[in-house]
Amino acid sequence: MATPFQTSLFGIDPIKYRQERSAEFDRLLAAQQSPQSRMGFAIGNLLGGIFGGEDPALARASAIQSIYNKVAQQFPDQTSPEFYKALANAIPAEYADAKIIASEKAQAAELASLDRQIKLSKAGREATEGEQKELKFFTENPDQATFELQRLAKIIEADPNNQAALARYEKIATAGTTGAITRAGAEEKAAVDLKKEKALTAKYEKDLKDAEKFGPAERWDAETDAARTLLQGYGIDPTKPLQSQNIPSSILYGPAGQSIVSASEKALRKKTTEGGVPGVAPAAAPAGSKVIDFSKLPAKK
Repeated sequence: MATPFQTSLFGIDPIKYRQERSAEFDRLLAAQQSPQSRMGFAIGNLLGGIFGGEDPALARASAIQSIYNKVAQQFPDQTSPEFYKALANAIPAEYADAKIIASEKAQAAELASLDRQIKLSKAGREATEGEQKELKFFTENPDQATFELQRLAKIIEADPNNQAALARYEKIATAGTTGAITRAGAEEKAAVDLKKEKALTAKYEKDLKDAEKFGPAERWDAETDAARTLLQGYGIDPTKPLQSQNIPSSILYGPAGQSIVSASEKALRKKTTEGGVPGVAPAAAPAGSKVIDFSKLPAKK
């Protein structure tokens, strides 16, 4: 029997059509009342077939089926866009409707093929993204990489030819090593930064202590200079309120937090001339500035 596509292409299913015609002949023959009439019917049907030629629908179907079979021999995959394109090209213009059906099938097959490629590509990207996330995790958590490597080592020991385990071991080992080196570098930098911060804070406190020996005007200038030096050491602009600057919480709420706030207040003071003695006029934070939670600042030691 023909497939639904073949039936639409041929116009009829040739085999089914012949079977139906044969069954119709048998039914009409059986309906004849006498042996003579049955013989006459059979002879008439035979002569009609000989002199009347083949049924037009069956002739059309047979011609297209012959073309279909020839093209099919060249394409093992008879669901591919290439097969349908070749079929459409092989069908003559006199069978325009069949030619159109084959062309539309080729377009549908191309769309289906493209959809499969997109799905495969997406699946590949998702697998790659998943692997990248996992390797990132092991880079950020080298201790966890060590546990996974121990697990993989047991698998490889049991099956030295396990290529998947070997490849995974190599990737995770690289990620874990990179993470360990990065962590060690970050810890070393943090230690250096802490040492630098302690030195900056100690100098600031010393400069404030030394300024106490000066008179009001000189003390004002000395405290202002000390405050600016401390703030600049932390990369903070001494001419702007803290609330208007993007200062990392690790600095603002770190060991030097109280000193930084104190220095900012001193750096932003404005001198007054009442009685010739400097006074305090603190700068207001710009509207919409972030609020500093002073309760989080570490107590001064």
